[in-house]
Amino acid sequence: SIGLKYHVPGSGESGGPSMGWLFHVDLPTGSNDFKGEGARPSVRFVSEWDLGNDLTLGVMPGVAWESGENGRYASGLFGVLVGKAWSDRFSTFAEIALPQIAGSEDGGTQASVDFGSSLALGESANWDLIVYKGLNQRTPDLGVATGFSITW
Repeated sequence: SIGLKYHVPGSGESGGPSMGWLFHVDLPTGSNDFKGEGARPSVRFVSEWDLGNDLTLGVMPGVAWESGENGRYASGLFGVLVGKAWSDRFSTFAEIALPQIAGSEDGGTQASVDFGSSLALGESANWDLIVYKGLNQRTPDLGVATGFSITW
């Protein structure tokens, strides 16, 4: 996946949530069973609240344009995340994710529980590692993902 993030200016001030837009394109990579067909764009809106004690709560609705056996279709996305910052450089999180909300003719809804961590590699780079477990028959049983983010 290749993406851009845009932080909403002024959000997160005065106790309100920090908000941002995520624009991604998932690319057809990986094994044939899971890689998807063609480039698949998505847009998501993220809101994150500071709960105190270095805990955060995030909510992320979105929409993706997918490809399947029946052609192109729109699907919903949704996630709820709780995170914990252990230091200025290291944090962990747990998430309930619905990476695809679609009708059965388009592959149905997928659901998973994710656990992950993020390590700041400096002022402008992060490395993330995620392990997820599928919660229904339409979701891969187990997966591992990693990501690298750069801010400029």
